[in-house]
Amino acid sequence: MKKEEELKQILELSDQSKTATEIGAIVGLTKNAVMGRIYRHKVKNGYTPAATSRYAHMRKYRKNPGSVSMGISNCTICAKPYDLVSKYQRFCGSCRKEVNSKTSWIL
Repeated sequence: MKKEEELKQILELSDQSKTATEIGAIVGLTKNAVMGRIYRHKVKNGYTPAATSRYAHMRKYRKNPGSVSMGISNCTICAKPYDLVSKYQRFCGSCRKEVNSKTSWIL
């Protein structure tokens, strides 16, 4: 109940053209907490950011490091050296294909 009453008070104060800092001082929250509560309330009630907003699309992360090598390591199965491109990589290319073909039901 307290959160609902607090949100109601925040929304009333924002309708009175108070700034987030002023609302925060009245309610006892920080400016960013006030902005977060208002934004979550808007999203909950159907608000979606504009298509040009940086928050409207997924950020793109590099999934495959490609040819970026972290060094050379030895294969756990055949002990041949290979280029290490991930800290989780344990097998050379040929052994990895063999292990993946045997354990495809796990994936």
